[in-house]
Amino acid sequence: MKQITPPSTSNILAEKKIEDIFRNLKTSKTGLSAAEATDRLRQYGPNEFAEKKKIRPALIFFSKFKNPLLLLLLAAAVVSISLGSVFEGGIIIVIVLGSAAIDFFNTYKSAKAAEALQEKVNITAAIMRNGEKYFWDSPRFGGCFWPFLPNAQI
Repeated sequence: MKQITPPSTSNILAEKKIEDIFRNLKTSKTGLSAAEATDRLRQYGPNEFAEKKKIRPALIFFSKFKNPLLLLLLAAAVVSISLGSVFEGGIIIVIVLGSAAIDFFNTYKSAKAAEALQEKVNITAAIMRNGEKYFWDSPRFGGCFWPFLPNAQI
């Protein structure tokens, strides 16, 4: 059995001194200068969420057939039909398709609800530039290289 080791305490930010964190991130209590923020933006890109993939209903539906139990039932239906029990094989296929359809509709509705909630969330961050505090909304959050902390002062 593989033993899981806890993370090294040297990687836990809460246990480090603030001066060490500033040194590791190459910043200070006054924040980044505008020039440094611009350089980091060019080097690392904007600090924003990756574009979310669009919901693809067909992909969601066909992913339901990855379930080994459904595949086994479909194989049983094919065997049943090939042995002459068309009615029983048809019943199995209807049950499998019904199960996949119900699962699809639940998954699709959940994904749409999560997408709608994400659209309503407005993330704001407080950053320091040249010793001044600014609040930026998430679409304009590209110049800051701090770890993303929603609604927190940095």
